Amino acid sequence: QSTWGEACGNGSVDAQACLGVIYLFGFGVKKNVLDGFYCLKEASTNGNIYATGHLILYYYQKKLFVKCTDLAMNLVRKYEDKLDDMNDLEIKGYCMGIFVLGRCLEKGVGIQSDESKAYELYHQCCKLDLDISAKLEMQVNMRLI
Repeated sequence: QSTWGEACGNGSVDAQACLGVIYLFGFGVKKNVLDGFYCLKEASTNGNIYATGHLILYYYQKKLFVKCTDLAMNLVRKYEDKLDDMNDLEIKGYCMGIFVLGRCLEKGVGIQSDESKAYELYHQCCKLDLDISAKLEMQVNMRLI
């Protein structure tokens, strides 16, 4: 059984999410995009917001814009009124999701273009987690996303 299967089978969505990020980026292990994707997908399906944010970014980078925007819109609908109850990792995941949704709205990919709404989402992301906002903006400037 693969490592992702063990983590995803143990019932801890937080472990699934963290393991997904570790494998997706190769933090301390050999990079394994497929195992990373499966862990993130499983954790996201089970309600982990941090995993969902990374999955949204992954879909965007793979140019799966409709999947990306659908998942991001669902994230916003489900959690926009629950931000005060989120922990730090959940806020980071939410910020990743809304930032990437902002990119999609700004560029008109996967969703109808709406620059005004895009800038609202960027602003909200900055207010919630300036560190994540800065990192994502740097990736935009480097044309990584």
